[in-house]
Amino acid sequence: MTNTPCSWDGVTCENGGVTKISIVANQLNGAILDFNALPYLQELDLSYNQLTGAIPDFSALPLLQGLELSYNQLKGAILDFNALPYLQELDLSYNQLTGAIPDFSALPLLQNLYLWGNQLCKDTNINYSSWQEEQIDIFPNCPVNPAATVEMQLNQNRYTTSNPVRLDMQVNGQAMADLYVAIVFPDGNLMTIAYPLAFSQFNAIQIYLPTIEITGQKTYSILDFPLPADIATGGYYACGVLVLAGKYHGEDNWIDKHCVGFEVY
Repeated sequence: MTNTPCSWDGVTCENGGVTKISIVANQLNGAILDFNALPYLQELDLSYNQLTGAIPDFSALPLLQGLELSYNQLKGAILDFNALPYLQELDLSYNQLTGAIPDFSALPLLQNLYLWGNQLCKDTNINYSSWQEEQIDIFPNCPVNPAATVEMQLNQNRYTTSNPVRLDMQVNGQAMADLYVAIVFPDGNLMTIAYPLAFSQFNAIQIYLPTIEITGQKTYSILDFPLPADIATGGYYACGVLVLAGKYHGEDNWIDKHCVGFEVY
């Protein structure tokens, strides 16, 4: 009995080259392996596993006809598959993919496209009319530039105790928003800040200012005092979030977010 890839379960070969790999529901985990050394591969099915990470670049597999990666835990954006001219089926359903659905119009043989079960959106600059409507229409349009923006500004990016810290929150645009400000500590815990100046308990969420009408650029002074002597050293973040006025502070209601890092040494 030989121990070559062509003798393994789930591997099919023709003329000594691997043409198909089907390892379904086999509890595979971790990132998808590099298959670039298999230039004759035509079908890769790794569905119903526990694969994580991003979808790798398959451009070194020009003969690929079927790619099935459904029911895993893949994250990130969908890559450009234009280097796979023979691709007929692409199943990325039920992962954790995000971002805009790319333009697959350069893949004339693509017949079966499965994307549902992901947090994707339609790029308004792409014409999806030639695709299967039931696969594309279920997704919302990608958000355009936010109606308002936030930028957190510090007087410097490295501090030691007794150094003055000045933190401003600059907003711009047109929106009705609740303003949130948070300081993220080196250990990952955070405190939110309310106006007038009041710090929350660790990981408690409070509004800095509610129901603010943003009409152009305005700067709010958040902090302006020396660092206390007992503050922990390490890397911090100061974050500002604009949330739709009166709405729950979950990410679905965010208008914009910005964080700036600083170090205490």
